[in-house]
Formats: sequence, structure tokens, C-alpha cells
Amino acid sequence: MTYSALVKAAVTDINQMNAETEWLKTPVAIAALRAAAMMILLETEGRPTRVVVNIETLIAEARALAASWRSRCRPHGGGAQGTRGC
Repeated sequence: MTYSALVKAAVTDINQMNAETEWLKTPVAIAALRAAAMMILLETEGRPTRVVVNIETLIAEARALAASWRSRCRPHGGGAQGTRGC
């Protein structure tokens, strides 16, 4: 790989990380992270005082929750009902 190709790949990676960071700052992402953390705690057996979670796992759970929230907030069938519960 040439130097310029390495630089382009690094810039692409940095831009991707910046986009991820921007999403994590949104109110929806914060609520989803909190909900995902609570779900993980509730799924843990016993009565733990702490749980160690991989950050990638937590973010993936939060993204899945946010996506499910978005899909439930879309209008169903249009008309006057609009968005149910959102």
C-alpha cells in the first residue's frame, strides 16, 4: 500500500469515528445507551453490584434499541392517527 493510500484510509477511519461520536451525543443515543445498560443489568443472573460490558456491545445494543424506537414511531397507514406514542 502506498503512503497516500494509507493516509486516505486513515482519514476515512477518522471521519467514521467522528460520525459515531456525533451520534452518541444525541438525546436519542443517550436514552438508548441508558436503556441498553438497564436491559443488560436486568438480564444478568443473580444480584450483581457491577457488570463489565464491552463498549462495542453496549453501543450495538443502543443502536438496535434506537432503530426499534424509530420503526415504532413511523406512521402506520397514514391518516389522522399519525405517529403512535411518539
